[in-house]
Amino acid sequence: DQEQLGDDEVGDAMKALSDDLETWSGDLKALCKDARELEQECRLDLAKPRLMATAQQESLFAEIRLLDEEGDRWREGVWGGLGRLRKRVATLAQNAEQCSVNQLQAIGRGIEREVEVFKAQQRQEFQTLAASELELHEESLHAL
Repeated sequence: DQEQLGDDEVGDAMKALSDDLETWSGDLKALCKDARELEQECRLDLAKPRLMATAQQESLFAEIRLLDEEGDRWREGVWGGLGRLRKRVATLAQNAEQCSVNQLQAIGRGIEREVEVFKAQQRQEFQTLAASELELHEESLHAL
């Protein structure tokens, strides 16, 4: 005899997940809006002719284009990986009523492992980027 999850338990779990997702989505939208506004302000400042020669400005804009392309590839990787995880969770939720508790637990543990691997990869990438940022900041201070 296999124990089945009740509709209330599945519904409560899905509601909690949905609430968390809405909160995270709102936070992400606000952060993205702030980032876009700050980026636009920085680009406008860079476009103003100052002490920078034309060749330096062209080099700077070429570097910005390269960084934009790298950023796009990084975002596609992050959102693609996150999308795959979300799809796995959605599939689990859709099939929850047909599975036993033991099956759900095993599948859930597998998804949890995948989430942990994803988080570890993103954490490592963040630490690498943070170290690069610190190095660039120190180089710019020494240049002054």
